[in-house]
Amino acid sequence: MAIARASAIARDRRWLAPLWVVALVGSVPIIVVVANVGALASPEVAHLARTVLPRYLLNTLALVATVTLAASAVGTVTAWLVTVYQFPGRSILSWLLVLPLALPPFVAAITYTGVFDFSGPVQALFRDTMGMAPGTYPIVRVRGFGGLALLLTSVLYPYVYLTARASFASQSARVVEIARSHGHRLRSAFFRAAVPAARPSLVGGAALVAMETAGEFGASSFLGVDTLTTGVFRAWFALGSQRAAIALAAVLLLIAAALIVAELRNRGHARYDAPGLHHRQFARHDLARRGWWATAACGTPVIVGFAIPFAQLLTWTVKHGGPEASLLTVGLTTVGLAAVATVTVVSLGVLAAYAARLAAVPAGGARGETAAALLATATAGYAIPAAVLAVGVATALTWVDRRIIEMADWAVGAQLPLLTTGTVIALLVAYAVRFFAIGHNGAVAGLSQVSVRFDEVARSLGARPLTVLVRAVLPPARPALVTTAVLVMIEALKELPLTLILRPFGVDTLATEVFRFAGAEQIARSAPYSLVIVLLGALAVPLLSGRTGTTTRPA
Repeated sequence: MAIARASAIARDRRWLAPLWVVALVGSVPIIVVVANVGALASPEVAHLARTVLPRYLLNTLALVATVTLAASAVGTVTAWLVTVYQFPGRSILSWLLVLPLALPPFVAAITYTGVFDFSGPVQALFRDTMGMAPGTYPIVRVRGFGGLALLLTSVLYPYVYLTARASFASQSARVVEIARSHGHRLRSAFFRAAVPAARPSLVGGAALVAMETAGEFGASSFLGVDTLTTGVFRAWFALGSQRAAIALAAVLLLIAAALIVAELRNRGHARYDAPGLHHRQFARHDLARRGWWATAACGTPVIVGFAIPFAQLLTWTVKHGGPEASLLTVGLTTVGLAAVATVTVVSLGVLAAYAARLAAVPAGGARGETAAALLATATAGYAIPAAVLAVGVATALTWVDRRIIEMADWAVGAQLPLLTTGTVIALLVAYAVRFFAIGHNGAVAGLSQVSVRFDEVARSLGARPLTVLVRAVLPPARPALVTTAVLVMIEALKELPLTLILRPFGVDTLATEVFRFAGAEQIARSAPYSLVIVLLGALAVPLLSGRTGTTTRPA
């Protein structure tokens, strides 16, 4: 019996191999950037430090702070309103508030620039309808720091909205009742009881907004705001300096690390109390006819973050003769890359989640701690700015290719080409590192629906772990895995920084085509490509809304 038990433990230990693989691959880009931190002393970086680096750093920090605070305010208030109050349109607004997630920031920047441009509908309204001459009516300038901060807030606040709404919905009504029994009105109870109780969830959503903002490239570049991310791209493409790009990526990595540490410290000291036996959901306060202000408060973010850009994209597409001839080819290429990335990420997520399950139950102990450490390393990719990952992956694969070429030349005298650098393989590796956290969190959510007793019973009957996974664990987890696959697919469809740096020559995606047309001041021609991205992204909204609080995004 002891021998059989030892043999089972040895087989389970082999399941740690997937965790080691994903942790190693996920950490390589970070290791590359850290290992080349000596580039900070290079002449190129010294020149950047004297000229543009202070501006890059200041803009990045100011943008992260502004967008995080604004998005947290919008997301928290709207989540409280749809949770506690009953007002006209509440039911539909509760899921419409998630729609801006379908709009990539760079698409929002391009669209709003066109809306407020001289030939756009706003200025045309003043000139043609109101008969006002140019220069006599107010002009909204989207380009610049203020416009970028507003646009990023309008498309990123749903991260906070989702986590805040889940937290408010799980709080017992007794929390607010206790505050009100001490003389506080409902509005005061929101600040004094509900928000403090939801603080861990709110900080988690805000941290995700901060990390997304720090790594944003497309909107920052188009609106002319110099950040560390745009600096990485400028050093990589315009200056042709890999050392400068790595150095700027190292600074960006430090900011991301600081955000991660801050969020983990908050999570470590936070206390999560599950609803008890006396838990009661909020009885919504019916505002009736007085609820117009709540409808306006919840409707405004939807209009700004989705309705106006979507309407403008649709207008451009129809007005300018429909889609480009290359839309089908580019669309199929994008969907194909996203599909391969989705299968890879979800498969790795399932293997890693099940390996951690085997390590933690029933053995626990050191193996469980090892699995947790490996998973923390593997899932860090989503928190690292895409520009850092792209530089790290490109540098690492170039080094590997050169070592292989040298070995082949030494062994058989063969002159091999670069095997992975500049190929689809490099792009897919970057996608896997970037989105593994989504796949893993979704797999954990799905597998947690199956009691570990199923594993124990099946194993006691002689079933191997792979058999248990396929026959007993995966079927009940299928709904969560489908949701996870959709989310990974949407993220891959709209990914821009990774694709710009790592895509092979001649391979275009919907996101890169939008960016190319916008850079050539052909905004209207980018509309069909943007519209397809937004429509595909909107497909995930019912899934996100239906599973509020259990989204598979890392928080």
